[in-house]
Amino acid sequence: MMMRKNSGLTLVEILIAMALGITLIAGVVQIFVSNKRVFSSQQALSGIQETGRFAVELMSSDIRMAGYFGCMSRVSQLTNTLNNANGFNFDFTNAVAGADVDNDGGGAVPAGYPAALTGTDVLVLRLSTGDASAVVAVNDADSIFIDTYAVSTCAVGTGVNGLCTGDLVVVSDCSKARVFQASSFVTAGSTTSVFHASAGTPGNAIPAWGAGIDPAEVFDVGAQLMKVSTVAYYVAAGASGRPALFQAIDGVAFELFEGVENFQVSYGVDTNNDSVPDNYQNANAIAAANWQNVRSVRIALLVSSIEDNVVDEVQPFTFNGVLTTPADRRLRLVFNNTIGIRSRTP
Repeated sequence: MMMRKNSGLTLVEILIAMALGITLIAGVVQIFVSNKRVFSSQQALSGIQETGRFAVELMSSDIRMAGYFGCMSRVSQLTNTLNNANGFNFDFTNAVAGADVDNDGGGAVPAGYPAALTGTDVLVLRLSTGDASAVVAVNDADSIFIDTYAVSTCAVGTGVNGLCTGDLVVVSDCSKARVFQASSFVTAGSTTSVFHASAGTPGNAIPAWGAGIDPAEVFDVGAQLMKVSTVAYYVAAGASGRPALFQAIDGVAFELFEGVENFQVSYGVDTNNDSVPDNYQNANAIAAANWQNVRSVRIALLVSSIEDNVVDEVQPFTFNGVLTTPADRRLRLVFNNTIGIRSRTP
């Protein structure tokens, strides 16, 4: 009878197999980690580019329209009848304004706004923000008469055509414009009377005008009425605690984009009255009377990734002429654009 020989793996063979397996697993893990790092970096880059493009496009659109008040968009023919006409939210004489928070100690943004971060800028724009309503008859001393095409849903009071009681509006034709607060609306048939009484906040300092005596106060068929707003852009601490770009409309602030760490603005000033910017100045260098001579705006945004540790090493960056070495491993990009103000350039 033949004896069967036992078969199996020796200890050496097992150790060799384990070593090969560990090497293979380590290679797979390394590939996975590498792919994950590449994916995280690409995802971070995509997020930064999306944030930067959207932010620049949004601000550029408002900058181009700054000072637009219908057919008439030149400051010299604008009358502001509001109380506190020089106030932050009511100074429609200046289509563009701004502040350097690093020079103003953080006090550039009025109460009610989240505090802009020190070292950043504030951009202020005044422009029409609603659809135009056609004036259908010459105004009287109390109201403007407009065509009615829709009833507004208003939180307070009533309104038409997207307008509500308390809104700031401008009536304009091709030779002049007038800003006032709509105190009430009365509709009869297809015509709505838009009143401008003194009551309200800020209220109208000149509640009665347009009785047909002064041609500068007369607005007839062919004129338009539209809502106007003060829109501010600045960087402040967002809901997550990290810096974010904010937009404030008539004092009500909204967080737009997380990860915008810095915002710098310079203004193209026309020094020889040819409607072309001759040099770019920071807000603190512009005298109050020269804001009317701003013809363009140059913006720069520093945008970082939401997530940390998306790059292998700390990445120094240059922004506003300063080289900075961050304490994190976020990815950062700088976005720049120069935008002309259509109502202020040929």
